Amino acid sequence: MDTSIRWTGSIASSRPCASGPRNCPVSEQNARRRAFAFSPITPTWDDGQYYSGICRLLEIQGIELTVFDTLSPQDLALLTFGETVNVWTERVAALGVPDFLIGGALGGAIAQGVACSLKMPQAPRLLLFSAPARTTPILAQSLLELRELARLGDVESCLRKLALLVQPSNMGAGTNPVCGENFANAEAERLIRGFSLLLSLDFADEVDRYPGRILHFFGECSRLVRRENLSRGVHKDHSIVEVPGAGMRPISSGNSDVASEILSYLA
Repeated sequence: MDTSIRWTGSIASSRPCASGPRNCPVSEQNARRRAFAFSPITPTWDDGQYYSGICRLLEIQGIELTVFDTLSPQDLALLTFGETVNVWTERVAALGVPDFLIGGALGGAIAQGVACSLKMPQAPRLLLFSAPARTTPILAQSLLELRELARLGDVESCLRKLALLVQPSNMGAGTNPVCGENFANAEAERLIRGFSLLLSLDFADEVDRYPGRILHFFGECSRLVRRENLSRGVHKDHSIVEVPGAGMRPISSGNSDVASEILSYLA
């Protein structure tokens, strides 16, 4: 199963990498800056499509993107959040620390953990979307409800509920393209593992001490990750941006200011 995908240009030229990013075709522009992104919780690997909205922005700035399937490696199945971060930190360090680490939701939590764990002279910039660093009781309750549905094997109901929760609070559930499919135990196990990893986060203070730059977007109308789940943003190089009317996916909100700010940040 592919566990990463590298985009050196548009979505149409995406290249799946069965053996991991080490064996991906090398970009024609060897001097290109690099970004690593971590996928959020999904029942199956989506070939990195979660980040299709920012692929074009990265391409404009000449940045090569590799997306990792955060939940794919089987050796991560029984690990805690901290242990999972340690595994990914070792893998990122082995590949060479990139210029940017990117993540949304669980992927953003992992990206923050990896960034805080890397011991490198040049700290990569972080680009985050609804990425928790602190689990509050309200967030934990939603995660527990989702996990219980997956534990019972009712993946379809779990995904229906998740589809509602990622929408802004003033909207109904969006279309769930996977409803009606037959799911195996593997899909339920991925969801259980993902929700479990987010249940006890408490490393916001570490993120506040991160010496590199951070640009973090979250939705004003998010039903899951809210302002209280993020770091405080007290560092002079850390910027936390509330996107008006957005839910868990502020990059998909259609707000042109978000794209403009990202382009500026990537420059």
